[in-house]
Amino acid sequence: MLKLQVPSGGLTLNTKSKFCNLELGFSQSAINILVGPNGGGKTTLLRAILSPKEAGVSLLCNQKQIENLTTLKRAKLISYVGTTSGNRPGISVEDFLLFSFFKNPGVDCVDKIKEMLKDLDVSYLRNSRIDQLSEGEYKRIHIAGGLLQEAQWYLLDEPEEHLDPGALKSLAKVLLRMKIEGKSFILACHDLSFACFLADYFLGINACGELVFNEKKRVVIESKLLESLYGCDFLYVDEKSAQGESSPYLLGPKYE
Repeated sequence: MLKLQVPSGGLTLNTKSKFCNLELGFSQSAINILVGPNGGGKTTLLRAILSPKEAGVSLLCNQKQIENLTTLKRAKLISYVGTTSGNRPGISVEDFLLFSFFKNPGVDCVDKIKEMLKDLDVSYLRNSRIDQLSEGEYKRIHIAGGLLQEAQWYLLDEPEEHLDPGALKSLAKVLLRMKIEGKSFILACHDLSFACFLADYFLGINACGELVFNEKKRVVIESKLLESLYGCDFLYVDEKSAQGESSPYLLGPKYE
């Protein structure tokens, strides 16, 4: 388990989010999804996990304190994929993705890059220049770079941003496969349909920057916690698994 402890003074990052006296655990080998209105502090929490010492928080991984580890040692535990704002380098996709292996020099980088690009359905971009990609293409390559890093935990900030439905489906398959392989995830999402398909646990953060629930997906859906969090109603359908079990699937908000 990954455990975050925020002191009474709150985070020391540049934020208006409160999160004072917060003790928060994230389940391992699972997909934990942060949801809530804009400005609540989902990105802030991800950044606090990425840089706990700078945020003034305590961070435990498998009951071991890790906030005082060097950046490189923490990077071997945690990989972060932020948003895609900012300047892009004028290098090829393959060269860009080679940087993902800085923690593990000597591994067969090229084959791993080819496999990840194939899984995300962007093999055709391998020799393209990063600064010539569309927003959606760059987002997929950006995500590929984070997922190629060898880590235990993967933090993804709005991974659905700029992605078309086909790209979302490919990404979902990759994340679920990595979860089966024992990897753990914390995602901040606004696309609740995508989030509902992937989530093992939902962590709801309201507009005041307060954690209001941390529950399994079924509890969140059955108790209508998302409706309370966002102040609107949602549409659901029941999907049956291969074992015949029924599971609620969120379609989106009711526009009425």
